[in-house]
Order: sequence, then C-alpha cells, then structure tokens
Amino acid sequence: MTTDMLNQKNNNHSLGIHLGVTHDNRINKNESRLGITYVYFFKGINGDGWNLGLSPTLEKRDEKTETVLIIQAGYQF
Repeated sequence: MTTDMLNQKNNNHSLGIHLGVTHDNRINKNESRLGITYVYFFKGINGDGWNLGLSPTLEKRDEKTETVLIIQAGYQF
C-alpha cells in the first residue's frame, strides 16, 4: 500500500493491489483473486487508529469470473 499516489502531503489515503490464489480442498480446485484496494486511515498510515477500506475484486472460481466488493474495517496498533 502506498499513500503518496494521491497526495504527497496527506498520508490518510492509500492505494494498493492484491493478488491471491487459494486452494479449496472440499472441491479440489484453485480460486484466484485480483483487486485494487483503497483504505482511509483516520490518523494517517503511520498512526494508531481506525481505518476503512474498499476493494473491488475480480474472483475466478469454477471457471466463472465474478466481480465482488470487499469492505474492510480495522484498527491499527
């Protein structure tokens, strides 16, 4: 994740990319995901505090590709 893509003076907004492949043992198939992540850090990326994020993601499962929206809430220590 990086905060200097949007505004170098403000480290509250961050952008990132995620890519993942997992294996589901129940159906013996791989699942893959690719998404862009946006997270807002209320006290900056370097500070303790709450953050909220959104990630529109392409998900491939069982030969189908779907678009999903992941919503994230977290606390950073």
